[in-house]
Formats: sequence, C-alpha cells, structure tokens
Amino acid sequence: MPTTGDSNRTPVQLGAEIFGNTDISADIEIVRLALETVRLFTDEPLMIDFGHAGALKSILGSHTEAFQSQVLDALVRKDLDALSKLERTVPEIAVLKNAYGNLDTVLRSCELEDILQIACSEVAAVREGLEAENVSWYCDFGETHGFSYHTGLVFGIYSLKRDQLLVRGGRYDYVGEAFGRARAATGFSADLKTLVRLAN
Repeated sequence: MPTTGDSNRTPVQLGAEIFGNTDISADIEIVRLALETVRLFTDEPLMIDFGHAGALKSILGSHTEAFQSQVLDALVRKDLDALSKLERTVPEIAVLKNAYGNLDTVLRSCELEDILQIACSEVAAVREGLEAENVSWYCDFGETHGFSYHTGLVFGIYSLKRDQLLVRGGRYDYVGEAFGRARAATGFSADLKTLVRLAN
C-alpha cells in the first residue's frame, strides 16, 4: 500500500499512565517504568533530570501570562541578569537562579527554601525509591517544559552518550476537569523509533 510523507520521521509514541493516585508512590513507579523501558534498548550511561512544575506555578501562577513568559524564557536561557530584573517584581524568583545541577547538591541548597520544600521532598522521595545503575542524577527547579500542563514532579531521561532526550514524563493532576471528572494522573511518553535506534 503506498504511503505519503516520510514514515521514518513520523514518531511512534509509547508510554504509560497511572490515574487516580496522588501518592508519591505513583511518581516513583512511573519513573521506574520509564527507566526500565529505556533499559530494554540500551545499557549506556543515562541521566535522569528532575524538575517540579508545581514549584514554578506557586511562584508564577498569580501573574500575567506575559510576565510568566518573560520568566520562563529567562529560565530556559539561564539568563541571570534578566532573572535579577524580574525578581524585583517577584522576589521568589531568586531561589530559581541557581537551583539546578547535581541532584544532591541542589537538594541540599534548596531544602531550606520554604517555596521549594515540597518539591525537594518529592524529588528526594523518588530518588530514594529508585535503584538504578549507570545513571547520573540532575535537578533543575527552573525546568519550564510542560509548565502549562504539568502540576507536580516532572522528569526527563537522557542518553549521555548521544546527548539526546529519550523520555519525558511527570504529574498532571486535574486531567478531565473540563469534562467534570478531574483525576490525579502521572505518566511518561517516548518515541519508539528513537529507542530502537539505541540498540543499533
């Protein structure tokens, strides 16, 4: 049967979701399953990068979309000068300027910041709940991906060898709220074709 377009470039998505569980155990299970999925294709060195959309929302949620966009753009670029100017309006932004790097280092430096305590405790709980070999652990509380969608812990799994994102995931509570049936949810997604190439 003839096809149109470049089928090799069309992603084939796979993933998993857990609905109805607000407990951190669901987040641990999703990250574990995501990691196990990647390990079906490769044993090369990986990095797991954690963030927390809930922490960002608690800082920026009451401000205009235009202001949020300025902050998110500055966080993506790690533009400390721009962030310093923006924190004149929202002083809490200051805690995000250096809240990235080695996971243990970030948790030690941020755990006393009131606005990041929940984020720190959840990331620490997920890390402690995982047993993983050949994995580096990273954390960036200024991670902006999925800001409008995610509500809590977010994560990405990267190939260090290829400098490539393999999996994205995180918590997105209130799914279905528009239809009057809000549910807690956490999950991950990946491109099967990207994972298959890891085995070649």
